[in-house]
Amino acid sequence: MSVYDQDGYVVVLLHGSIDIDQTQELEEAGGYAIERDMPIMIDVRHVAMIDSVGISFLVRVAASVRAQGGTITLCGPAPLVEEMLSVAGAGTLFAWVEGRSGPDGLPTP
Repeated sequence: MSVYDQDGYVVVLLHGSIDIDQTQELEEAGGYAIERDMPIMIDVRHVAMIDSVGISFLVRVAASVRAQGGTITLCGPAPLVEEMLSVAGAGTLFAWVEGRSGPDGLPTP
C-alpha cells in the first residue's frame, strides 16, 4: 500500500490481498487522505483479494469524504472490488476511472 499526492489528488494505491492484516495501514492511509482535504483516488487495479475489512475501509472513507463535500474516485478496472461494493450496496458511493500512471510517470506495480 502506498499513499502520495499526484495531479491534485491524494492517491491510495492498494495491491495484493486487502484483509484484516492491513487494518492499521488502511486506517493510517485513510486518515492521511482525508486530512489532506483534496480529492481522493483509490487505485484498486492490482487488488487480488479484498475482504469485508477492505470493503468497510472503502465505504467509510467514501462516506467521510462525501459528508465533507469532497470527491472520491476508484481507479480500475477491478471487477472483484466492483462486485464486492455492489453486493454491499455501496457501488454508487464511487466514481470509477480507468488506468493512470504512478508518481514517477510509469505504470503502477
